[in-house]
Amino acid sequence: MMQEIRAGSGDRRVVVLGYFVLPTQALFEGCPASWCIATDVYNKDGRFARAPGRGGVDTTGTSIADIQLRVGSFEVAALVLVGYSAGCQAVRELLRAGAEPEAVLALDGTSGSLPPTVAQLFPWQDAAERARQGKQILVLTHTQQTYTEHRGQDSFLSTLEGVRLITGWEPGKPLGDVPLMRRDGDLVVASYASAQIDPEAHRRQQTVALPDLLRRIVVPWVEARAGHGAVETSPLPSTSRYGSPRPLLQLGSRGSEVSAWQAALSSAGWLLTVDGLFGPATRIATKLLQQQSGLAADGIVGPATREALKALHGDGEPPTALHALSEAEKDRIFGRIEWELAEPPQGQIRIVSGSDLVWVHLPQIAGLLGAPRDESVLMHRLAGPRLMELFEAWGKTGVLARVIAWSGSFAPRLVRGGTALSSHARGIAFDLNAQWLPRGEPMPPLGVMGSLAELVPIAEERGWVNGGAWAMPDPMHFELARVIG
Repeated sequence: MMQEIRAGSGDRRVVVLGYFVLPTQALFEGCPASWCIATDVYNKDGRFARAPGRGGVDTTGTSIADIQLRVGSFEVAALVLVGYSAGCQAVRELLRAGAEPEAVLALDGTSGSLPPTVAQLFPWQDAAERARQGKQILVLTHTQQTYTEHRGQDSFLSTLEGVRLITGWEPGKPLGDVPLMRRDGDLVVASYASAQIDPEAHRRQQTVALPDLLRRIVVPWVEARAGHGAVETSPLPSTSRYGSPRPLLQLGSRGSEVSAWQAALSSAGWLLTVDGLFGPATRIATKLLQQQSGLAADGIVGPATREALKALHGDGEPPTALHALSEAEKDRIFGRIEWELAEPPQGQIRIVSGSDLVWVHLPQIAGLLGAPRDESVLMHRLAGPRLMELFEAWGKTGVLARVIAWSGSFAPRLVRGGTALSSHARGIAFDLNAQWLPRGEPMPPLGVMGSLAELVPIAEERGWVNGGAWAMPDPMHFELARVIG
């Protein structure tokens, strides 16, 4: 029986089963309030209340049944297993017993005997293969501590070596507090710095890494896959500016298309929160538009409804006709920059005159991979206030969880592979999630790790263009294209 339970809310709930060495609130802090969370911890004998997966038997099914007896019946939308330290052994045994969760997060605990047995490695290796195939998400973390393998008769496999055996990857060796992330499909490994013997680094896996990885990786992935309302494909689809069919939008739909529709309705006078969730307010505004346009007021957004908004309000979308400024326009708005090639060149330049930069404090980037410790970045004087406004808007609409990494702003260089001045050198551009959004590939759809699809409509509404739809796609890149308006 799980020891601590938070019931969550709704007829359909994500269920999280967490296994820990000591009681913690970090799991509850990292998950949405609507999720049902149950935790178990070691008792005084160094065992869980019921040993998962072994004869007796505590499986995910019995644990969920116990939870529902205590908090009431509900439909399980998705299952998440979380383990920290020795708690990962409980997760491993659940996997070995046949559990098929949508997500697994194992924090510094994929250890075993020395040498490890097949039974200790296979559940993790099987989960890693499923994650590579996109069937679930598996996040493994490790520190650099290998002293456990040098304790004589008491030696056991280190988590670092366990991750190598599970994934086939050489473990990362990061510097400083920022973990080194590696991904293949939906298999993610986060490598953290530590000393050879470092109890504090191990504890931070629970207190710091756990809520951070939940918010930034696990929760967005699970919510995108948990079936929060199916989105039908229109039999006569209209086409978005990306050239792909547009879905029907209706109560329960979510994602970047919903955000764009909400922003368009707001621009037309029906003020809505742009949160990417097609809820009652969005449905009412849609029905009002349909009534005003002489359409059947069913609250479903299809081609006819989009055309109705277009007839009423131009494009029927927020300012998606936004384009990057020409070099002449950039010179006129932000000032002409004089520069010369640095030595050696390789695209780097030295700015001679015309730079107009200021430091901008962005508290929202705290904890992101690659973010400066003081949360301050260099931007053009005119771009700074717009950048702060943008991050505040992303925070209010709940989409910041999609941002995993801050990948830079000001950089004195030319456009990669070209001879023109980069917008980064002007201080009017910034990059996010570069590790997941390589240049040359379009923006991946909602639900794919690293995707910023939900953020783009909100950015465009505030004058920032994203490079995901350019002829040479650059989905990590956001650039200021409108200062006023």
